[in-house]
Amino acid sequence: MATLEEAEVRIKADPSDVLAWHEKIDNLIDQYKQSNEAILKTYDEMLSANPDYAEALIGKGVWFETIMNEPKNALQCFQKALLIEPDNEEVQRGIKRCLK
Repeated sequence: MATLEEAEVRIKADPSDVLAWHEKIDNLIDQYKQSNEAILKTYDEMLSANPDYAEALIGKGVWFETIMNEPKNALQCFQKALLIEPDNEEVQRGIKRCLK
């Protein structure tokens, strides 16, 4: 896995490099130095650069659901991902969990 700094350099060079975005998020999570706000901002930046990237919406939804305990926000993310990938079973399960 790339360091946070390496991932940021790759993102700056190519904002559509989704692997670099994932590595940035993984670093933020692993280091525990960043707040939830920084992680959510990174998801938003990834989605700004890659608006149809369902995996980012899923990741953001899972973060809201499991880390922040915010099922309403998670549901919004999963519903947006469902519009992009209507057959995605992970998205469908996330929606069901949030509606319980």
